[in-house]
Amino acid sequence: MVPRPSPRPNPRPGTGAPPDLSALALHGLVTRSDALAAGVPAGRWRWLHQRGRLEQVRPGVSRLTPADATASREQAILAAVLSTGSRAMASHRTAAYLWGPAEADDDGPIDVTVPRASRPRPRPGVVVHRVLDRPDSTPSHRRGIPVTSPLRTLVDLGAVAPDRVEPFLVELTCSGLVTIPVVAAAVERHSRRGQIGVGALRAAVANWPLGDSRPDSVLEVDLARLLRRARLDGFEHHAIVEGFEVDFVHRARRLVLETDGFEFHSSRSAFETDRHRDAELVAAGWRVIRLTWARVTGHPDWVEAVVRRALFTG
Repeated sequence: MVPRPSPRPNPRPGTGAPPDLSALALHGLVTRSDALAAGVPAGRWRWLHQRGRLEQVRPGVSRLTPADATASREQAILAAVLSTGSRAMASHRTAAYLWGPAEADDDGPIDVTVPRASRPRPRPGVVVHRVLDRPDSTPSHRRGIPVTSPLRTLVDLGAVAPDRVEPFLVELTCSGLVTIPVVAAAVERHSRRGQIGVGALRAAVANWPLGDSRPDSVLEVDLARLLRRARLDGFEHHAIVEGFEVDFVHRARRLVLETDGFEFHSSRSAFETDRHRDAELVAAGWRVIRLTWARVTGHPDWVEAVVRRALFTG
């Protein structure tokens, strides 16, 4: 009988190759529970903190040393979510930041939502909300972080920052994350339950100037609002004219309005495409007016006067 080799003793904390915690990390963070589940002994976890390889940022949540991961807003949000509970998710203003453009900035308190029955301990810099109604409460993920859905975020945002609901609705619609019919249906669902915040969203939907049409940019929404305020009616949005999709067209007056947002028209190819389309439309008997962000947002009276003159004197 071949003798069975004796088991190797467990290495003392601080000996042997350090575990590859970076494989477990998200936004530079590792949870104690994940490390233990991956086979990192509790003693090793403590030793890594003593040696400065890990730094605790929230109870049960640590980040890799600065040499391995740089602190970020996403890291702070994820740490708050992970330390609040297994079913916690970023919500309200924090969710609006995550669903918004990547270059957005937010350094306020972190909003986290938990189930109604949860009673998490207070955390510095974290505002905890408890879900009291179920519609649209299924969690999503954004940048790897559990977060409320865009629809739920719109409703929740109205309860804490109603002035941000309309701009956020524009952002979500331009990015294709929501449509106005879907948002209108959500308003009705939450209205029946008396959800706080739904009033601001209802007003934003009522003020939407493009019907069910989806804009490509915030500038298109701004121009549509300007046309509505000036009562310059008869324009179609994203219509096909001479085989080209245009931003706005008034067919009876053969007038096309194009919005020149820098982000969509800054490349040489976009410049060439725009001018080719303009030339074809003019040759076919259409008039084309190009309006920039600076004109629409900074000089709305001038824009109104130009469009009105083109409509009624052209």
